[in-house]
Formats: sequence, structure tokens, C-alpha cells
Amino acid sequence: MRTLIYGGHLIDPANRVDAHLNILIENGRVASVTEDMPNADERIDATGKVVCPGFIDIHMHEDPIENGRIYADTDRSIFHCMLRMGVTTALGGNCGDNCCDPADYLDIVDQNGAAVNVGMLLFSPACRCNGSLFSGDSCSARIDKHRDSSCAYARLSWRVVWDAIFSRHEP
Repeated sequence: MRTLIYGGHLIDPANRVDAHLNILIENGRVASVTEDMPNADERIDATGKVVCPGFIDIHMHEDPIENGRIYADTDRSIFHCMLRMGVTTALGGNCGDNCCDPADYLDIVDQNGAAVNVGMLLFSPACRCNGSLFSGDSCSARIDKHRDSSCAYARLSWRVVWDAIFSRHEP
């Protein structure tokens, strides 16, 4: 499948692009950025619009879990709202206001999908031993429970950000 996005103002700071260019996408990946109008199965007219890589939101408040699934009202869910604003990668867990354990949340994202790429940081109450999600556990038990997983969350989150920043096409 070849899709051509044409006529838009392409802004890509990572590649120092700020020009009216066309983008050819083949099988879901950017194949070329060009002034030409290559043949394509689908054409998207972006005249009068800005075309840019997806944005990264490094501080999102994730949607709640309802019946084992992420809240998915496409008009109001945070992931769908982010996508409409151009955000394609979101990180949660920054302020310690998580709706559930980050590993459980990512498992649900993996099972059910999300409109954007999602990474989670281990929320601060678990690190400070005063969070309500772990009431009943001793402080040292909480730390032991999440010591390995907190590193995994950070690696996942930063890998998502790293890939989003450094996986770019060459103009």
C-alpha cells in the first residue's frame, strides 16, 4: 500500500525540515520525502495544513480501567484526545496518581491496544512508601515488590521516547 500526503507544510525539527514537501508512505513507513508527486494507491490532500511527526506527551494522566479494559469512549478518552492533537506517544505515572499498578496497566494496553504508544513510569508513592495502592504491605515489602519492575517501567518508557525521537527518516 502506497499513500501520498501532498501539499502540506512539513515541519520536522529533528531532521531540520521546514518546507512544502510531499510524503510517500509505503506499508506504514515513510519511504520518501520529496517535491515530486509519486504514484500512490491513496492520496491525502494536506494543502493549508501542517504535517509533522507525532508529538510525545511526557506527562499524561492515563484513562481509568473499567471492567478490565481501558476507558475507551473515542470522544473523551485521553488516548483518543491525544491522537487528535498529534500526540503519538504518551508517558504516565509521573505524579503518582495512577489508577492501578503500572505493570497491570501496560498489560491491559498490550491486550486491548491503545490509540497511542504508551509508556509508564513507576509512580512516586511506591518509591516513597506512602501510596494507597499498596496499603497493608510494609514499606520494605513494597520496595522489594517493585524494585525490579520499576527499572523495567523506566526502560520501557525511555525506550519508547528514545525510539520516537531517534527513529526518523532521512529526507
